[in-house]
Amino acid sequence: MKVLALISGGKDSCYSSMLCCHHGHEIIALGNLFPALDSTDELDSYMYQTVGHQVVVAYAACASLPLFRRRLIGSTKQQALIYNTTEGDEVEDLLALLSYAKQQLPQLEAVSCGAIASDYQRLRVEQVCARLGLISLAYMWHQPQASLMSDMVEAGVHAVLCKVAAMGLKPQQHLGKTLAAMQPFLHTLRRLYQCNVCGEGGEYESLVLDCPLFKHARIVLDKWDIVLQSPDSFAPVGLLHPVAFHLEPKGQHGDHHTQPKGHSDATSPESDDSGQMSNANSLLQLSESVARAQQLTAVPQDDAHAVAHSIMSQVAVDKLLAAFTVVEVPTDMVLSPNSISYGYHADGHLSQFNAADWQTHVQLQQGADYVSAVCCPQQLIDSPPSGEATAEALHAALLAVSQELAALGLKLDIVLFVHLYLADMSHFAAANGAYRRHLPAVSPAARACVEVHLPPGCPVMLQVLLPSTVEGAQGRRVLHVQSISRWAPCCIGPYSQATTLGSLLHMAGQIGLDPATMHLLSTGLRRQLIRCLKSCQDVAVACQSDLSNGMLACTIYLAHQPTGSETGQLISSCMSTFLSGGIDNEFANMISPAEAAANADCAAQSQDESNHSAAAATAATDESHSVDHSEDSDMTADADILDDYLKPPVMHRHWQPLVLAVGVPALPKGALVEVQPVACTVDALTAQQAADTSSDEEVDIQQGGNHLNTEQSNWASRLVNRVGSIDGDGAGRWSSLTSQGVYCCCQVEFDACKDSLDIVMRQVVHMLSNLLAGACLRAQNVVSLTAYAQESLALPSGHIRSSFHAVWKAHHAHELLLMVVPVCSVVPVTGTAAGLQKHADSKTHICFRMSAHH
Repeated sequence: MKVLALISGGKDSCYSSMLCCHHGHEIIALGNLFPALDSTDELDSYMYQTVGHQVVVAYAACASLPLFRRRLIGSTKQQALIYNTTEGDEVEDLLALLSYAKQQLPQLEAVSCGAIASDYQRLRVEQVCARLGLISLAYMWHQPQASLMSDMVEAGVHAVLCKVAAMGLKPQQHLGKTLAAMQPFLHTLRRLYQCNVCGEGGEYESLVLDCPLFKHARIVLDKWDIVLQSPDSFAPVGLLHPVAFHLEPKGQHGDHHTQPKGHSDATSPESDDSGQMSNANSLLQLSESVARAQQLTAVPQDDAHAVAHSIMSQVAVDKLLAAFTVVEVPTDMVLSPNSISYGYHADGHLSQFNAADWQTHVQLQQGADYVSAVCCPQQLIDSPPSGEATAEALHAALLAVSQELAALGLKLDIVLFVHLYLADMSHFAAANGAYRRHLPAVSPAARACVEVHLPPGCPVMLQVLLPSTVEGAQGRRVLHVQSISRWAPCCIGPYSQATTLGSLLHMAGQIGLDPATMHLLSTGLRRQLIRCLKSCQDVAVACQSDLSNGMLACTIYLAHQPTGSETGQLISSCMSTFLSGGIDNEFANMISPAEAAANADCAAQSQDESNHSAAAATAATDESHSVDHSEDSDMTADADILDDYLKPPVMHRHWQPLVLAVGVPALPKGALVEVQPVACTVDALTAQQAADTSSDEEVDIQQGGNHLNTEQSNWASRLVNRVGSIDGDGAGRWSSLTSQGVYCCCQVEFDACKDSLDIVMRQVVHMLSNLLAGACLRAQNVVSLTAYAQESLALPSGHIRSSFHAVWKAHHAHELLLMVVPVCSVVPVTGTAAGLQKHADSKTHICFRMSAHH
């Protein structure tokens, strides 16, 4: 993609742009926001680093890229984590900058962001990108800081500290020191005071003077002042104010610099036959950029021209003035908050869909805490299946569900989870077009989408879950990362990675995508399944859960028949490894020997080339006597220490999660497997309390007074870890009971030639009712109930649903007015396998999966 790199001058934004290049993207421009007054070093902003902004103007010449700059006229008007468009906020300055750049560069597709752990910053960049139809790239997001710091230094990012504000850092001693020289000391501060190695807690800020992105020149600080902002005796705050600097030209190919580990240089400029850079005019920018930079720092204009002449004497003066690529975005370009809307969630375009051609009947169940709704729109007129028909059907279904929810005072904005079933996965894009016009762009629900064989004339089926009251949704939390990163697959659009309500985590279905490229792994079921589980775990950790210990239930969709013994063994092996906490090792072992050797060779080459980075190496040597390196071993020790945002909470599981494998015809992007878990979470306070407890002690994590301990009754004790219990007559049940509720699966054999559907339903209702009663639950507590019916049964979905409802009513007739009939959605599938079965038979089943919460 064509990318604009947001550059603050700091190491993170520069290294992020380098990572974009190494993942195959092309940086076509730089973007920078700086104070309205040149004399101002720092603004009171949670969003932008501005210290050293006087030097950033030279980045255009150094990198030979156009630099769009905008003076900040807004302020921090909205400090909530989730940003809503606010006139006069500093985020709107970013919108104006990127909007102007997009006008000048119509080919612009994406924006790079240096966010590592700041949701505040990431969410705002994503919000602006969504409004402009751009994609956010954040390849440093949720990566270990120790590794990032090491990679930056080894890759040739030559940066100096331009602000210090932490215990152990002293303005007079440490400002102006390079990262290479400070790296061991920063690890010491981490050990002593829990400081962030990359400065994510505001401990320090940096100013990049050279990096591989700078192909043509590096920056040399000639003079600077130290501005003491706070003389605190424990953690003084000081800034480096650049007074004068000049540029030094690099060699023909930008000198030798290393690249991020595991990558080759994807950004080397092409050369013509004469050995000169193909973009010859780019070298000619130095003179003007230096002159402007020197002017900003109050250096006499004559001196600026002299510096430019001394640096670029080999280039003709008339060509020097040909290129000037610093573009200052006019401050009078103020966009109205309503002038640019999201590229999705455009309600005004709903009229393009015709809902009148569809019959929609919504099955709605309102329980004690949750509402579930199922809609399977039926076409009233005959027409061939198409993407347009699928989009219209989904629009009709969402419109009908919205109307039913409105009668209860509810909206789609508070939905927790959506199951989307398509009759044809090739219509996924069309369905998404209708879906995004109903669901909110901010804090949307998590979602799973699979293909199933729906009845004729029904191209889509929808199942939604939401709190039963608006008040009950107050604690709803959403993890919606739209940036492409190396963390987990992004969700660009109105669906999130996970939603949490109370202590229940509803996770989106994950397929085997490589997060950095968003490409599907193409080498087999096992690799895709391990990638899915790794992504699920990373998402769970970000939501304060450890999925291997907090998983309550998991549905594994397979794009082929899951009842074969080989597939069953593979699933059992992977899930057992995951639940025992070994998924990281399995994921690491997925790298082939060839890939591992290539990475090792690249790392060795990087180490060799780093010795040629003269500026960084010399500066580090000169400073080694002024920085305490007595504890260099802290760097090695810190490599294995996880940052807080990467630490899973300490949880102890006393139950066996319910695992259900379901065969379907197809999955998004042609994936072989999709994993959709439900888990419990803990809040930050509880997680810390558990972490402080000795590992030798048994810890019961608590959330809202509920213990994650199922030994509440003799019945519960017998049920724990009960997997694959057979009740006779070909019926099996698999149950998982926790303080959150019960997750169970009842699977019954069915032969349409000799079995009565009503008799089979009596068996199912009897098992489900007993499980609810044993857990002190009622039908009002049922959150979801899905019947997976094998297609070979040739039973209409309506018959199964009607039979279940009739039998349930008869079985619970004694409850009279208190009786509630759970809404049962029937999903045709190619096969099912419940529990962690290594072997599965080939008989025909109907499998009922139920969850009920206290």
